[in-house]
Amino acid sequence: MNFQFYVEKLCSLEKYEGFKKAEPAAFPCSGFFIIDYEGNDNQQHIDFYIKGKNKMVSFKLESGELVPLEYMGNATPAEMDFELNLDFDKVRELIEKRMAEEKAAKSMKKVIFSLQKKDEKHFLLGTVFFGVFGLVKTTICVEDMKIVDFEKKNLLDLIKIKKKDE
Repeated sequence: MNFQFYVEKLCSLEKYEGFKKAEPAAFPCSGFFIIDYEGNDNQQHIDFYIKGKNKMVSFKLESGELVPLEYMGNATPAEMDFELNLDFDKVRELIEKRMAEEKAAKSMKKVIFSLQKKDEKHFLLGTVFFGVFGLVKTTICVEDMKIVDFEKKNLLDLIKIKKKDE
């Protein structure tokens, strides 16, 4: 699946057309994607910042629902480009190749991505789940299609185990 498919899906929503008319200063600022390779928990959201109102909304593409978001920042987020050449299958191949190089788990179970723009480039910030305990935190530059950060973790690394006497 590619990003353009989701943009087309968004643009076909009646609620999106109404939103663009009601909020012409709004622009896309982020995306959220869950890709479930074993189940059916796939989600796609594209978020918009409403300039001048310091508010954000999210379109849930799987249901067509428009959801208000709480925006906690003071700075205006970067405007994300809709004309991105982003293929999630190629992203998967990129991660699998790196996993093989790192001699880590091979089969991805679920991926959670946040798409954001910073310093004129788009980045996918991701968490990749492998089985019950393994995960990888990664950052991928979309324009270069390169992994810029990759960190293997174990679920047990994230849980602090305290001794009984502490």
